[in-house]
Amino acid sequence: MLLYLNNAQSRKEHPNQNWARELLELYTVGPGHYTEQDILEAARAFTGWTVRLPGNQRPREASANLAFEYVFNRNWHDPGEKTFLGKRVKSGDEVLEILIAHPKTYEFVARKLLRFYLCPEPPAALVQQGARVFRGEGTRGFLRWLFTSEVFYSPEYRNALVKSPLEYLVGLWYAAGVEKVSFEERSGRALYQSLAAMGQVPFDPPSVAGWDGGMAWLAESPFLTRLNLLAGFAGREGRLDLEVFMDNAGGVLSLVKPEAQLL
Repeated sequence: MLLYLNNAQSRKEHPNQNWARELLELYTVGPGHYTEQDILEAARAFTGWTVRLPGNQRPREASANLAFEYVFNRNWHDPGEKTFLGKRVKSGDEVLEILIAHPKTYEFVARKLLRFYLCPEPPAALVQQGARVFRGEGTRGFLRWLFTSEVFYSPEYRNALVKSPLEYLVGLWYAAGVEKVSFEERSGRALYQSLAAMGQVPFDPPSVAGWDGGMAWLAESPFLTRLNLLAGFAGREGRLDLEVFMDNAGGVLSLVKPEAQLL
């Protein structure tokens, strides 16, 4: 993230605001709960947060598979006092501590998790309940609470989400009883290419915000790729357990229905 959002080059003379802005907007309190001045002050606090290759190797000489490591460059850091969300701080660690303690962080993240796993617009009361669970028990506790709650299995949230390309493809594999796929083989590479055509290359989102998701998955070209994948399962209807992919599916042709695209 420090590389992607330019903080690895951020110095006290010219603090880069990208990381501070995205930290607030996408990952913690969310829009509307901070000011432009808070971003500026946080950017100052994060100056000097950079990266290096192990052993100070030069990027051009090192292996492309060698991972960068975090390092704090004291000479680049602005040591002066800053005011962030009404509190006096000096370091990026202090900024993170304030955000970790902020109640809006838990509401914001709980809402994002509910949108991803339950429905596009979760009820406010459920968001508040999820935020309390998340704050007390962390991500694992939140998911345990959600997946064991009656709400998660209620009819009103059935088929409320559009399957991502990866979920769609895994659903087909699961229905066909496929337990292992090798992307080294020709068929595996073709499936990987189909994921790219549907707009979701694993581990390679288009931005730090991830994929847009929702109805964006069903744009004309990606949707046609989904339907073309069904041809690979033609003639195997007798071996397909389509109930794991879609309720009341009567055959492969059922999977062209809109309901087959939903979770």
